[in-house]
Amino acid sequence: MKKTITEKIQKPIAIELSDAVAHAVKQCEVDVITSYPITPQTLILEKLSKLKASGKLKAEFVNVESEHSSLSAAIGASASGSRVFSSTSSQGLLYMAEMLPIASGLRLPIVMVNANRAISAPINIWCFSKEAKILMKDLSYKQISEVKIGDDVLGKDSRGNLVFTKVKNTFKRKVENLVKVKTEKFDLFCTSEHKFYYHPTHDHWTTAKSLKNKNLHWFGYGFNEDEQFKKGWLSGVSDGDGCFFRDKKNRFSFRLKVKDEEIVKKFVEWSRELGFNMREVDYHKKRGFFMAICTKNKESERLKKFLEKKEEYDFCRGYLAGIFDAEGSGPFKIKQVVIYNSNPSIIKYVSKILKILNISFKVYSDKRRGGFRIRDNYHIKINNVPEFFVKCRPVLERKRNNILQMTLKSVKSKIKVLDVIDINKEMEVYNIETESKNYIVNGLLVHNCDHSDSMFVKDGCWIQLYCESVQETYDTIIQAYKIAENKNIQLPVMICIDGFYLSHVMENAELLEDRKVKAFVRNFIPQKKLDCKKPITLGHVASPEHYYKFKEQQEKAMNYSIDEIKKINSEFAEKFKRKYGDGLIEEYNLGNAETVFIALGSLCSTIKGAIIEKNDKKIGLIRIKSFRPFPKKEMTKLLNKKIKRIIVIDRSLAFGTDNPVYSEIKKLPLNKEIKMKNFVLGLGGKNVTEEELFGIINHFDSFKEVNIL
Repeated sequence: MKKTITEKIQKPIAIELSDAVAHAVKQCEVDVITSYPITPQTLILEKLSKLKASGKLKAEFVNVESEHSSLSAAIGASASGSRVFSSTSSQGLLYMAEMLPIASGLRLPIVMVNANRAISAPINIWCFSKEAKILMKDLSYKQISEVKIGDDVLGKDSRGNLVFTKVKNTFKRKVENLVKVKTEKFDLFCTSEHKFYYHPTHDHWTTAKSLKNKNLHWFGYGFNEDEQFKKGWLSGVSDGDGCFFRDKKNRFSFRLKVKDEEIVKKFVEWSRELGFNMREVDYHKKRGFFMAICTKNKESERLKKFLEKKEEYDFCRGYLAGIFDAEGSGPFKIKQVVIYNSNPSIIKYVSKILKILNISFKVYSDKRRGGFRIRDNYHIKINNVPEFFVKCRPVLERKRNNILQMTLKSVKSKIKVLDVIDINKEMEVYNIETESKNYIVNGLLVHNCDHSDSMFVKDGCWIQLYCESVQETYDTIIQAYKIAENKNIQLPVMICIDGFYLSHVMENAELLEDRKVKAFVRNFIPQKKLDCKKPITLGHVASPEHYYKFKEQQEKAMNYSIDEIKKINSEFAEKFKRKYGDGLIEEYNLGNAETVFIALGSLCSTIKGAIIEKNDKKIGLIRIKSFRPFPKKEMTKLLNKKIKRIIVIDRSLAFGTDNPVYSEIKKLPLNKEIKMKNFVLGLGGKNVTEEELFGIINHFDSFKEVNIL
């Protein structure tokens, strides 16, 4: 019997969060999954649906017409004694709001993943105007409005490697507030919060409205295969693998002889398209060569003149593509494009047109013996492979695919954003969702989340656990069922992951064996269930004399869960050698810290990066994993040590009062000497940079008590 991936894997693998969630749900042997799609959690349901279709997931998959119905179905299934999973995001979570306190009030141990995303209004999904051009798999550009589901485009994986990635969804809507990103070479209209790849070393993204005067990594901006490009390509292939010759009978002809049939077919196709009688022949096919010939005197003379070298831009692009298809190699071990030729005049011309196209290169020569004579052999090396491939895209598919040997660090060219201008008029805008969660538009890599949704429902008596990574999310789902199903808790658990920043990320994670997960979680034994043989009533009317007692029991269960979360975290660490602080909060660099950040979710990774960059032992971080129940005693104990300054970061607003995280910290009995300030960062998925964090540290005293940045 073939083993599943989770039965075989015992070491970290690169896995997307949605896959990790789906595997955890399968391993926990969930009985019912309720489903309604909403970006950015849709991927989770898609992966679960695939597992169900393959027969690896035995759960009942319930598709419904809304998020309200999704949680309603989950409540019904859980009340009937089933182990249940669901997921949602943003407006979907708010649409569930009526049912959230019912799930907790009925004491149902449902587990749900919420992919945190900003809530409307305004709608917080990013888009481009229809003129934006997407870099496709064949390295041509296509207008975003014409891109379809299933198309392959170029993007990057989590390690920075270039990959071909499928388009999974397309979006279109009308908006009024856009920005025009004005560059040295083109203007790009998009929503102000759309993210652009800015700093490959730290995998940083920055928003469109923050791009002014920034230099972005640029793949180059290709053009269509017009007549001049085709002309240039024919000329380049001809100089590489073709020849004109006159025989003893004074007959003038052209011959192309190569080992790639694709080159011959394209050469014949474009030659005929441009008015020449070129044909394929199979004279040397048995020896592995493919040929094209033109045998008429005047036709061949006209072809030779037609293919004369020019300095027109598109002709130059085509020529380089052609000579690379004929005599180029790489990028493999050397991570360079190399063009070989022994003709000094061709090398001189290639050097000249590379300068015209503004592509940096170096020419090398070496001595090689051929028969009884020595001749120079030249090769031209080009380091900026992605830009070369986009500007001068090879026609030969196997050579185009060589771009996948490259990483984003190979993109040497930069393009400067001159200005970002607000555009206040209604426009139709588009976006696409890809498997790699990014794509290239007009030569720029582009890629949304805050905690507004989950904070909006924080007091619905759901346990709320915030995760920082793919690994933690996978582990937390496994622990969540054990927490929720504890006989003294019996409360639903909401696992919160940052939309896009985490929901669409691929990271290394270790998947446990199915049998080990089963042994840890154990079979679900419901404390109560609707059963015709043993009738009970759930959700009946409670008089004022009794209502408060139900709420008191929920409060006791929530408080009880504090120690249980810590206990399960320790048990998990003992069995699987992974833990997340004490399960409630996680300390980072707190030993001698005098200034401490307090935050939730994936933003903590950026804060850790900033602390490492600053290399300051007096700066630390407390990451809150459990926001409900809130770890008051644990937090008070930590903050009353040597801490002098507290920077509390919220990613949501509580209008007219203290913001959610700040409110919890402010209520703690802390030393009066401690200075504390609140910073609201990352609203609507706005990027939070290390530089921004450095600014908060360096200018702490100049900030107000509450700051929205």
